[in-house]
Amino acid sequence: MSRIQLFRLNGVYITLTLVDGQWHRSLTNIGFRPTFLKGELSRSIESFLIDFEGDLYGKSLRLRFLHRLRPEMKFPDVQALQAQISRDFARAKSIFSIPNSCEET
Repeated sequence: MSRIQLFRLNGVYITLTLVDGQWHRSLTNIGFRPTFLKGELSRSIESFLIDFEGDLYGKSLRLRFLHRLRPEMKFPDVQALQAQISRDFARAKSIFSIPNSCEET
């Protein structure tokens, strides 16, 4: 059993992602992607780095979970999901803009 199954609830989190020795602001989803679920039950982790450009394929990443934004949700369609993702990113950027809200020690 992986650590994620033991310690993290499904949902959307504000995170920091370590890439090549540098921390980046990120938004991470843990869950089954219920909007797209077609019978398979495969839990996944997806991290989206804010204002990052580069190729992450094949790189080892480390995540630091800072705050849970919301539980995992099933949306009626892709447009509703995209609208919620936009709200999640706006909320994350707002939290990251608070001084000392995500200092790396």
